[in-house]
Amino acid sequence: MILITNPLRARLLAHGAAGADIDHFPVVKLLDPTGAATSLLSELDADGDTLFGLCDLGFGFPELGSVSLAELASVKGRLASA
Repeated sequence: MILITNPLRARLLAHGAAGADIDHFPVVKLLDPTGAATSLLSELDADGDTLFGLCDLGFGFPELGSVSLAELASVKGRLASA
């Protein structure tokens, strides 16, 4: 599953290359249409998999940190076909 388009990927990579000295606005908002999980992502590391942003798994306790793009793409929600 493709979660991020090439133009957005390029922007995320540029933010990641700029370093931690700059506080970037989110580029991508990913959400679970069948639940409350939401991620606001602002950076992508050069490895092409490690994203940085604000993630809430739906429990009301958002955390600022890293998340794997591959792991996000592998999540199967209630709408996934068998």
